[in-house]
Amino acid sequence: MNKSFHHFTNGHGDLEAKLQEAVAVSEKIRGQASDNWSGIWGSILHARVILNASSMIKIIEAATIQAAGSQLLDHFSVASIARTAMEAGVMALYVTDPTADADDFEMRRKVFLLHDTCHRTRMFKPGEKQNTAVKEMRACTGKRYRN
Repeated sequence: MNKSFHHFTNGHGDLEAKLQEAVAVSEKIRGQASDNWSGIWGSILHARVILNASSMIKIIEAATIQAAGSQLLDHFSVASIARTAMEAGVMALYVTDPTADADDFEMRRKVFLLHDTCHRTRMFKPGEKQNTAVKEMRACTGKRYRN
């Protein structure tokens, strides 16, 4: 076993516990409508953090059961997923800041839309060549956010 795997196994339990706490928060507020965009976007970003962190764990776990030399996982793949989770977490804090006045919030709303559009572009761009529905969705998303 290598140093990276030991680092993962040492922190795995803590990360799983924190994810369970995050899921519990989501479950507690499920079905409660938010009365503002800050709450809606905060909820979306919170879910994105949970999804990315959970995906990262599952990918690492799947890679660790492979025989040495046949693993397709590399540090760059894990870093990319981790970075996406951290970006979503920072953006959640950014859009839910209660000290932001109306002008600050409007600027943050536009930053959020830019962040969301970039995320969708990275995520769906490879699929648009095989699926015209993906291409149409990406074109629609861009139009929706232009304002």
